[in-house]
Amino acid sequence: MSNNYNLISDSNISPLKGFLINIDNQNNVEVAPFGQVIQELYNKKNKFEEQAIFWLSPKAVIPTFSDAAQLKEVNHNDCLEEVKKFSEALIALSQKKKTVYLVSWEMQDIDNNYGLLDWRPNLGLKYLLMKMNLYLAELLSVSENIYILDSYRWFQNSIPVLPKIKYATKVEYSNDVFKKAAKNIYSISRTIRGLNKKIIILDLDNTLWGGVVGDVGKESLKLGGHDFLGEAFKDFQSKLLALSNKGVQLSIVSKNDENVALDAIETHSEMVLKKKNFSGWKINWNNKATNIEDLLVEMNLGHTSAVFIDDNPVERDLIKKKLPEVFVPDWPNDPTQYSKTLLELDCFDTATLSNEDRIRSKMYNDETKRKSIKNNKDSLDEWLNSLKTEVVIDTLNTDNLNRVAQLFNKTNQLNLSTRRLLAKEILKWVNEKNKTRVIYVFSLKDRIGNLGIIGVLSAKLIEDIVYLVDFVMSCRAMGRRVEDVMYWQLMTYGKEVNAKIIKAEIIPTKKNRPTSDIFDNSYFKKTKKHNYEAKIEENFKKPNIIKIITKYNLK
Repeated sequence: MSNNYNLISDSNISPLKGFLINIDNQNNVEVAPFGQVIQELYNKKNKFEEQAIFWLSPKAVIPTFSDAAQLKEVNHNDCLEEVKKFSEALIALSQKKKTVYLVSWEMQDIDNNYGLLDWRPNLGLKYLLMKMNLYLAELLSVSENIYILDSYRWFQNSIPVLPKIKYATKVEYSNDVFKKAAKNIYSISRTIRGLNKKIIILDLDNTLWGGVVGDVGKESLKLGGHDFLGEAFKDFQSKLLALSNKGVQLSIVSKNDENVALDAIETHSEMVLKKKNFSGWKINWNNKATNIEDLLVEMNLGHTSAVFIDDNPVERDLIKKKLPEVFVPDWPNDPTQYSKTLLELDCFDTATLSNEDRIRSKMYNDETKRKSIKNNKDSLDEWLNSLKTEVVIDTLNTDNLNRVAQLFNKTNQLNLSTRRLLAKEILKWVNEKNKTRVIYVFSLKDRIGNLGIIGVLSAKLIEDIVYLVDFVMSCRAMGRRVEDVMYWQLMTYGKEVNAKIIKAEIIPTKKNRPTSDIFDNSYFKKTKKHNYEAKIEENFKKPNIIKIITKYNLK
């Protein structure tokens, strides 16, 4: 899938185009003539409507800051007022674009400063620029499709542009900076489309700790303490835990004795990561490729969502050959480089952060408990009864919008139309035809834990027909009869609006075959290959195996 970029700058950033195309030759990149920032802000005829990237010096768009950069005495509040006007223009543009990126303002192209006084309030340039960036971020936060890119990462440890090139070409930055920028922008574009990595699969020996636990015992592992390598392994675990706290799953695939390895994880005093931080593991003497496949199947995750980290180059090479869709980064021999290498992997970003993301590891651990209970029950109904399953139905609102957008953009298996919509596009769709369109949101919990928002249903009424537009359900809710609750809610809506029939069409993809399976086994009747219909039944039975709570106001 190609990306369309519109690059706008007050300097010559044409090298960025080449680097973006080198990353993916399907990328389409248009570079606006440099110096025409204001024209592009108000240009209604840009070639690409998908993504606009503004890489600007603050001197180009904030006149008062331009004066400040000449060390003239200025009123900082005047600067902030100009920042506000600039933000209003960006917000207006964002209504016409899928995504707008603004490169954060840095001091790279500002020659003058106040030296020792540069952080002095109401005087220093660094102080003023920091204040402008913070104010801009606050102002732009009202638009969910505007993102500020952290340019500090691009300039850090980068080779500066040669003065001769700068004066001859108006190119302010080196290829080193443009290369980092292109990599970062491309990664963020994939993140917004839901293509970021979701799980890190980790080896144990000499990856999470130093030494082979089965040989030296947990007491002799290099981990923490006063050993510099031990400190490096502990710091690496801390960085992994931070990723876990924003929704990236951690799991283990290791050739080891399971009891020995888990005992070390749970009882070693310097372990940062404990069993509760891992969503699953395969610790045995089997082939790692087979273990990874089995683990991903259990977690309902695809190969493309996984990253495999192992200190052993032979094991890494095996996974690259056997499972080419799993991302296997080259890994350093020096453990002191582990944390740095992890942080340089541009694949764990996230466009939104929900409560479900923060507690994802707990959700998977809870699911293991549910499966254990299920194995001891004779039927699905008995299992659901024992869990005291409960579904809460609500309509779309500001509290659930971000999570709903996540489901639209990340769910593949149970997804009727696989529409990829930003939050603002979801709001636009549901409000476009007043009360003829509706979105219902489904949350799931039981006595084991809260699974959060797991389903979305959208429908529109045309005359006396309800058209089911979106039927999206997280894979973690599969096999729980949540779809029966969603069908019941759809039927309830049909009766509320005096409809006669419900129609649905599955838009097939490589991954959404399970959607066809559940519709084939529902009250819908297939009319064509991918089309279904159902009559509105006055006495349609409410699922009694699940407790249903309705939060929205009925008619």
